[in-house]
Amino acid sequence: MPTTTAAGRVRRSAKRVLRRLGLEVHRVGGPGSNGGSPELETLPAPGPEAVSRAEASFSAEFPLAPDLSLSPEELERRIASYYWHYPFRFGDRYVEADWEPGRGLHGRHYHRYLHLFPALLSAAGGSLEGKTVLDVGCNCGFWSIQARLAGAKSVLGVEASAGNVEQARFITEVAGLDGIDFEVASAYDLSKERHGEFDVVLYFGLLYHLEHPVLGLERLAEVTRELALVDTTIVRDRGPVCHVIPDAVHEQNYSNRLAMVPSRTAVARMLRHAGFAHVLAVPRTTEPLPPDYASGTREAYVGLK
Repeated sequence: MPTTTAAGRVRRSAKRVLRRLGLEVHRVGGPGSNGGSPELETLPAPGPEAVSRAEASFSAEFPLAPDLSLSPEELERRIASYYWHYPFRFGDRYVEADWEPGRGLHGRHYHRYLHLFPALLSAAGGSLEGKTVLDVGCNCGFWSIQARLAGAKSVLGVEASAGNVEQARFITEVAGLDGIDFEVASAYDLSKERHGEFDVVLYFGLLYHLEHPVLGLERLAEVTRELALVDTTIVRDRGPVCHVIPDAVHEQNYSNRLAMVPSRTAVARMLRHAGFAHVLAVPRTTEPLPPDYASGTREAYVGLK
């Protein structure tokens, strides 16, 4: 009689979770996959319903909140005081991104959204309706807003930069958005005791900035109830490696002294070590993809508890 291993039990348990979500697992390296590490599997391409639902909920354009107390002059002063990583339109006022690759309401960030959010909705059972969402390293709240628009019951964005949190609160005030809160906290500050657990956790553009990535992912797993979506720059190496580089961001962001950019194998191993039962790569199925996704130097992964 063959012996049932712990790894095999975890694998079968994760597959049962996936089937309950209406998903089947495909080997990376097989048809329709991202190719690469044999340690990773990939989600199937999101169905038309998930894509349509994501497209319908997206927005970076908002009318001014009817009860907004800021004068036009104060509104302009506040807009000019921030660094804008993401573009927005508030009423008739278009605010272009200061970060050149991110410019345009339907440019890079929208293409990222169409890559990430249909997969997220599929993995979450088709919708974020009724879900609690945590957005770690939320910057100015762009992805927190998208999660709320996609139906999340409540969203908490945490960010180590006080300037980014101030900007995020400013945006939700100007746009009159509710159900979203923000807190100054780092990826290492997360804990079940302090923050509780969240059904869905977003971890976008953060992992490759951390100098303690394993600790960051352990904290992530502690506050994740169902799944986390991790979007990160990666290095092209088939082994479980991290490249150590100086961390460099604009002055409104919090910067670590060092950053550790992982390989895709390292991402999978670290997420499993942190406590995720199964890790799946998000397939590259949308067009156009931003160049770093298309070239395979940036990927997204779903970690299932």
